[in-house]
Amino acid sequence: MSEFEAQQATPLAPQLPSGWTALDIALLAGVLVFACVLRIWNIDHDLSFDELWHLATTPGLGSPLGKFPNDVLLSGLPSQTGLDHAAPFWMVWTHMDGVLHPPLFCLSLRLWRDTFGQSDLAAHLYSTFWSMIAIGFLFATTRLALDRWAALIVGVGTAISQVQIYYAQEVRSYQLLIAIASYALWVMMRIEKLGPTRQRAVVLAALTFPLLLTHYFAAGAAIAIGVYGLLRLRGQRIAFIATGALSGLIYLFAWVPFALRQVHDLDTGDSFLRVAKVDYVRELLLVMCAPWRTIVDKDYQAEHATVAAGLLLIVPWLLVRRNRALLPWAIWLLLSVLAIAALDVVRMTAHLTFPRYYSVASPAVLPLAVGIVWSLDRRTGYVLGVALLTLIALGRRVDAAISVDSPFHADARNYVRPRIGPGEALLIYNGTAQPDYNEMLALTFSHVPEFKARPTIKMTRPLSPELVAQLPRSAWLVTYLSDIPLSVLVPGARVIEVHEVKDQALLLHLQIRDEMPDTQPSATTRP
Repeated sequence: MSEFEAQQATPLAPQLPSGWTALDIALLAGVLVFACVLRIWNIDHDLSFDELWHLATTPGLGSPLGKFPNDVLLSGLPSQTGLDHAAPFWMVWTHMDGVLHPPLFCLSLRLWRDTFGQSDLAAHLYSTFWSMIAIGFLFATTRLALDRWAALIVGVGTAISQVQIYYAQEVRSYQLLIAIASYALWVMMRIEKLGPTRQRAVVLAALTFPLLLTHYFAAGAAIAIGVYGLLRLRGQRIAFIATGALSGLIYLFAWVPFALRQVHDLDTGDSFLRVAKVDYVRELLLVMCAPWRTIVDKDYQAEHATVAAGLLLIVPWLLVRRNRALLPWAIWLLLSVLAIAALDVVRMTAHLTFPRYYSVASPAVLPLAVGIVWSLDRRTGYVLGVALLTLIALGRRVDAAISVDSPFHADARNYVRPRIGPGEALLIYNGTAQPDYNEMLALTFSHVPEFKARPTIKMTRPLSPELVAQLPRSAWLVTYLSDIPLSVLVPGARVIEVHEVKDQALLLHLQIRDEMPDTQPSATTRP
């Protein structure tokens, strides 16, 4: 039997680390304050479509899309994101129809909004809260596995990471997912350093439930928990397996019946990621770049250093005998990334293009990088750790934008918002190139009060003479490079102003008629 196999077969003797000192607490507090400042800075930004979509599920009324009828004059666009007429919070769980994700984030966000208010800032701060939790567990895990200075490097690196800051400001489920992942890795490290116990085995297995209830892409992380538990919990394997089976049964009966309703949406929601043929060379390149892109989202085609980060998927396995603390991180990173790669190959998609889809892997990246150096030479580790922080800081400064998969129409809305006059109508036309465009625009415009009582038409075809007669004398048309001439789309209208917001909208200020009609316009439908 090899030395490694012997270690696997022999229960770990407890290795009690020194307790937390005042210095440890001060370092963690400093990291958290620093990280919080970076995340709160410019946090109250406009929301993307997916962020609005998540907010609009918190009232417990299902998907916000399709709530406003097409091709009729509406008296306005009442907010779909507010809680004034919300259902009881528990109905969020049962009304995730037309949504692409499990309910834990939306359900917990609803409780947060009930407690701290309905503002966009409060919603942003919910993700920031989970970011602080994640950093705390990352620091504690690295300190337990290596030492306080390695934990400081990991904590500061996470604090300044442009990608992690983005998730901490975004009203989506990825930061909650990262926080749960960070907690799971902390439990794994306690097993490594303090030995397996029944309580740790049960907690670790049970964590698969909130992971999968937060995002379906946590499947790789759930597999990592299973693999690690079977490898390292020989003395507590029965408790681990029993808890995992119980968690699976609860998930099956509590959520799967509702998840089956999402099958169609899961199939169509990633249509923009579909590829005609899987490029295996490109897929391998994306796998190799994945670790670094969870921290600094550099272009995978241009950055050789980004590709080199793929060594984090390989090198730890060569050093596990020297430092067993690398094992949880190595398993977690490898399986989390490979699960998304397998999804791409099986479904012919390009999910690996966007780091958010494997963001659950991110809590293992910096601890693994620092742990490799600490395993070889701790004194050199300090130098390389500072170099790593420098690279992350430069990445944040040079490449501020990250790969974004969500449509964004706030700039178009914000252009119209101060310019639309009293009584002027809002026209939204999707065209054939963007079939869901008017749905997205309706949700975006309905999020601000100014359009709550604004005459509005969600158009899927040219306006009829009857509808034109009901409009006020002027209006704003929001479209996406309309495929129908204006003379056909809005008969009799002439353009006063044209403004294009790149990749968002073509905005046309229209004169519908020179004189007001004899009858006042009336809203025929109000949802």
